[in-house]
Amino acid sequence: MLTKLESSVPGGVNGMRVATYLDRAYPMLGRVRINKLLSARQVKLNGERAGGEALVSSGDAIVCYLEGKYDLMLRIIYSDAHMLCFAKPAGLPVDKDDMGIGEDTALSRLKLINPDARLVHRLDTGTAGVMLAALDEDAEKELVRLFREHLVEKHYSATVTGRMPEKHGTIRGYITKDAKQSRVKAVSAYSSGALEAETRYSVRKEYKQQGILLSVLDITIPTGRTHQIRAQLSSIGHPLLGDDKYGDRDINRRLNKTETDLTSEKIIIRDCEAAGPYRGLSFSLVKPEE
Repeated sequence: MLTKLESSVPGGVNGMRVATYLDRAYPMLGRVRINKLLSARQVKLNGERAGGEALVSSGDAIVCYLEGKYDLMLRIIYSDAHMLCFAKPAGLPVDKDDMGIGEDTALSRLKLINPDARLVHRLDTGTAGVMLAALDEDAEKELVRLFREHLVEKHYSATVTGRMPEKHGTIRGYITKDAKQSRVKAVSAYSSGALEAETRYSVRKEYKQQGILLSVLDITIPTGRTHQIRAQLSSIGHPLLGDDKYGDRDINRRLNKTETDLTSEKIIIRDCEAAGPYRGLSFSLVKPEE
C-alpha cells in the first residue's frame, strides 16, 4: 500500500533543501525516513523525481510516496459540542512555523476531526501531552480567558539531571526572550520586557542510568511562559534530560536521549465561580484504568 503526501511550498521559501522542507512539513516522518525516500526517488518535485540535492521554493509542488500509512490520528481524551481535549505526540508542532511550513501539525489534525477547531494554548514541539481546543468562537474566548487569568492548572512530568536541592520546591524569577536565537533566558531580577515565571516541583523518584543520577519530577506552572520549565530548571543546574537547547548535550548523547523528557500529564480547571461553565473539569493523559 502506497500513501501519497502532497505539499505546496508556501511563500517566503527560497532555495531550501527538499529534505529540510519535508522535515518541517511532515515532522513525524523523521530524517532517516525522508533520506530513504529521496534515495529511492520516491519524492517528486513539480512532477519530476527529486534527490537529496534538490532545492524547493515558493509555489513548488511536492509529492511523497510512502510504503504503508502515515498516521494523522490524534487520541481524543474528551469532547463535547464546544471543546475537546486531545493528546499531542512528542515531535508534532502545534501549528505552522514562522515561514508557514507545516502540512502536519496538531491544528491540521484537529481540523480533520472538526473544521472549526482552534487552539487555545500551546506546547513545545518536543513536549507530548494533554491539550485543549475550542470548537467555536465563544468557547475559544472563554478558554483563552481561563488560561490568561491563571484559572487552569497545568501538571507535567519531567526527568532532569542530578539531585534537586529540595524534595519540594519553587523556582521564581523572570523569562526574557532572545528572538534571534529562538530561545529564552531564566533570570532572577526583572528587566525591561521580562515576564514573571514560577515553576513548582516535587521529586517523584531518583535513579541512576550509566552512573548518571536522574530525578523524575512532578511539575506545575502557575505561569505559562515560552520554554519556562526548560529554562528555569536549567538555570538552577538541573536541565531536562534530552534537551539539547537548554540542557547537557554530553549526557544526552551518553544516554542516547534525542527527545526532551517532558510530558503534559494533566490539565485542571479550577473549581471556582470565575471558571464559569468549565469549572472543576479535569483532563488526564493517563486513562483511569491505567
